[in-house]
Amino acid sequence: MNTKHLACVVLFAVILGLFQGTMMLNKRMLNARSNMEDAIGRHSTATQEYTINITALEKLRKDTAAHRKYLEMWKPKLEVTANEASAKLEFNRQLKRFPSLVTFLNSTSAPTENRDMAYVSRRIASNVKLEGDAEKAFQFLGSIERDMPTSRIQNMEICKGQRGNDVELNVSVETPLVPAPPPAK
Repeated sequence: MNTKHLACVVLFAVILGLFQGTMMLNKRMLNARSNMEDAIGRHSTATQEYTINITALEKLRKDTAAHRKYLEMWKPKLEVTANEASAKLEFNRQLKRFPSLVTFLNSTSAPTENRDMAYVSRRIASNVKLEGDAEKAFQFLGSIERDMPTSRIQNMEICKGQRGNDVELNVSVETPLVPAPPPAK
């Protein structure tokens, strides 16, 4: 084999190498193009889902605005009685504002689970039996309504007292216990 033949073989090998390289690059380009088209499709789908979710969120915000406003209005009152000790203290403070009422019984139950509400998970009940002037007893009930608006009177019994204008009042007041908010990040 002479040098011309050897040069032709080498040239053929180089041309074959260039052809093989071009085919590999063409295959990579086609794969990249199909990946790009898939990514464009996924992007357009994600964009549509995003706009649908944003629209749904805005509609939900609009529909629940009144509820959220109501919750924000009552949240400070609910957070006053966030734990058992503060609820007991608040009820006893209301009771001490009326020293002319004679207290026979003052007890507070342990916290119980509240299954019917999601936000207020627990509640405690404070029971008091007292006797005194009817006007003062009703002022005591009014102060519970005014200063502890989130509580509710579960049971109330009013009987005639031992003296003329006296009444015997047996009241059971339920106070909601709101869980502490999660710590801020």
